[in-house]
Amino acid sequence: MAESGAAGRLADRAHESAGVKNAQPLCSVTGLVLGLCACGSLPSHTAPSDRLAGVELGSRPTLSVADLFVPPAPTVLRPPGLPEVWFLERRSLPLIGLRVVVSRGSAHDPPGKAGLAALTAEMMEQGAGRFSALEIAREFDRIGATASVSSERDATVISVSVLRPHLSRALELLSDVLARPRFEEKDFERAKHLWLEQLAARAFDPSSVGTLVANRALLGDGHPYGRPVDGLVADVNGLKLADVRSFHAQAIRPKHARILIVGDVRESDLQALLTPVFSPWGALPEADGADLGHADGADLGHAVAHRTWVDRPRAVIVDRPDAPQTLLILAAPGPSAGSSDRLALTHVNTPLGALFTSRLNANLREDKGYTYGARSIVSGGRFPGLNLAMASVERSVTEAALRELVKEVDGMARGGPTDEELKKARAAFTQDAIESYETLDGALDSLTRVAVRGLPPDADARAARAALTLTDEQVRAAAPSLGFQRGALIAVGDRKTIEHALTALDWPTPEVRDEEGRP
Repeated sequence: MAESGAAGRLADRAHESAGVKNAQPLCSVTGLVLGLCACGSLPSHTAPSDRLAGVELGSRPTLSVADLFVPPAPTVLRPPGLPEVWFLERRSLPLIGLRVVVSRGSAHDPPGKAGLAALTAEMMEQGAGRFSALEIAREFDRIGATASVSSERDATVISVSVLRPHLSRALELLSDVLARPRFEEKDFERAKHLWLEQLAARAFDPSSVGTLVANRALLGDGHPYGRPVDGLVADVNGLKLADVRSFHAQAIRPKHARILIVGDVRESDLQALLTPVFSPWGALPEADGADLGHADGADLGHAVAHRTWVDRPRAVIVDRPDAPQTLLILAAPGPSAGSSDRLALTHVNTPLGALFTSRLNANLREDKGYTYGARSIVSGGRFPGLNLAMASVERSVTEAALRELVKEVDGMARGGPTDEELKKARAAFTQDAIESYETLDGALDSLTRVAVRGLPPDADARAARAALTLTDEQVRAAAPSLGFQRGALIAVGDRKTIEHALTALDWPTPEVRDEEGRP
């Protein structure tokens, strides 16, 4: 990137308005004021007129964008025999958060086995060492710790949060989860059954269906992000416990891992604490078979960024007969997290659809009343992904809403953000960077985001400094690179209604696909 965790959070949480995390103190003050107002006028002795008579007031203070905040870069340690460690010391509370980021996720699912990385992560929670799933959960509960294993597109993340006095015990349990998952047949059958139920429920969520179909139809199954993280029904149906064991043995390895630690621990103590945990993991024999890696991200990024998309559909419909709403998604080829224009594109996307006051929301929600919310996202991680602009609208306004959606993205591509919008984008970037690192969990989440995307440990600090020198001209020059003018439409809803809208707006004949993106 030159994108920080802050910029990534703006993209990933594009539907949130700025400042939500800090809303509680404001609500408390507001409640006090409303309570006073409800009781009538304020007492006369609080009126300022008499007390301030003859007093010369100073000038009104001016409000400005917050000063530049540069997120702290972690200390990088390379203890012998251990994965690389990123460390931020936070001594204000006796808490420690630890993440093991393994750079193997759903992007590394073998062909025909979409969902394998995610199901492997689920199985790592189903017992380890001498403990069953319930027993190891109780062991973590006994020391007040939380632990989880999750899979993303680019990584599998093992997380532990614990009070300082119980760190050693939590690390012992973590060692079991990493090196000695039980992978028992009865647990696998139960987990797989529940997983398939979740996939069946996914078909009834238009947002999940829309993004799945967009990625599969436009990126294709050969792209690391072409298949959903949680998998496809037929693929998951065919998975065996042997597949899970094989993926764990090949992918969940120390050579693919980084250890992230934030909290109340001294740097000088880390090696002694970590060596007993990670040495057994590293001592596991290397698995047979080829590594599950993909092509180099930079090479793939070049290929996707310069794709003409002539071999891709311009419009795709997922038919939901008589559905009361239509989900409209405009999708275009986007950058990887490490691309040189990512920071500028983030500043373009913020006023387009990443804030509550963005153009898309102001038009489709506030002005037209077509939707409860419209947003846009610049996605992409280690590999390029899709830029998305979307809104779920009433069926009766499908044509009008699509016209307005296209108008807004085209307008941003042609003219870029206004001066006022750029000020707002810069302020949002700075504020989000501050919020990202204000708590232990926030700092750990930010470092995790950086590690998952394959960026250098000081990426957030670099992005903050780059934002300071980013000019308005550079941002506006990047606006056409959002790419919606050469993108495609994914529409989930009543087919007849959508086809009528496309005909009226002179769109090409659409393809029709099912809930998993199959023609």
